[in-house]
Amino acid sequence: AELDRAEQSQLAAVETARRTLAELTPRRDAVAAEEQRLMRQIAEVDASQSELRQLVSRLQGHVRDGYCPLCGEDHGSQAQLVQRIQTHAARDGASAARGELVAVRSKAKELGEAIAADQQKLTAAEKLLAGFKTERERLQSDLGGFATQAAKLGIVLEGAGSTPLEQAQALATRLRAELAELERERGQATAARDAARTLLTDRKSTRLNSSHLVIS
Repeated sequence: AELDRAEQSQLAAVETARRTLAELTPRRDAVAAEEQRLMRQIAEVDASQSELRQLVSRLQGHVRDGYCPLCGEDHGSQAQLVQRIQTHAARDGASAARGELVAVRSKAKELGEAIAADQQKLTAAEKLLAGFKTERERLQSDLGGFATQAAKLGIVLEGAGSTPLEQAQALATRLRAELAELERERGQATAARDAARTLLTDRKSTRLNSSHLVIS
């Protein structure tokens, strides 16, 4: 009975673990897909900015004063124009995507750890269930041997009925009742025998008395 309860508990644990895995796995896959998308986006922006920096570097070779050779706007001096060009070129166009990637990777790590922990629980529960199967076979073998020995004593084991102890007690009660009945019957037989003896004695005595009367 204890094994049945423990087995039901582990079966429930297995079901819970599998249900949790079924919920977490698609989320992990979605996060992994989002991570790949962001990585591609960052790679594309980085490639574009690398090309832009090369172009800006070449553009700076055409700066002679404060006027931008592209838009023609006066930036005051050559040094100020070059500084603005370098500042603009140094801006990270993928900074937002990098921030999202950090958050996505953090989420992916959490999901991975949760899945690993749940998988560990599932493995442990399945291992216990396998052990319960072996233990059940051993107990069934022991119960079979016990049932054989009990049968020799007139005790019939029933899986859903009374316990062996209750059956033994019932057997003892029945035997005591049978012994009491035998004692009663023996008492009746003894009483009948004594009555017969008394009757026989009385008859013998009567015949002897009759003989004395005849002789007299």
